[in-house]
Amino acid sequence: FAGLEPLDFFFWHEVDRRMQLARVTKRETEDAYKRRLRETAMKIPAAVIRKAMVNIKVRARQLIQAKGRNIPRD
Repeated sequence: FAGLEPLDFFFWHEVDRRMQLARVTKRETEDAYKRRLRETAMKIPAAVIRKAMVNIKVRARQLIQAKGRNIPRD
């Protein structure tokens, strides 16, 4: 069900976007990368996550109206 996994798709996209903004200037160890990844994920505001959760209702309605076909992305 493409388009109905807002936390999976949105969350990891948002984490990746924020990780890219950090612009690390030197090579990280695996542990340092994992720590930065965890910290980045934990800093995403709850309001941002709630908004993604609310959007699923709208996307579900769109999917029903489209009779299971593709629906537009935000």
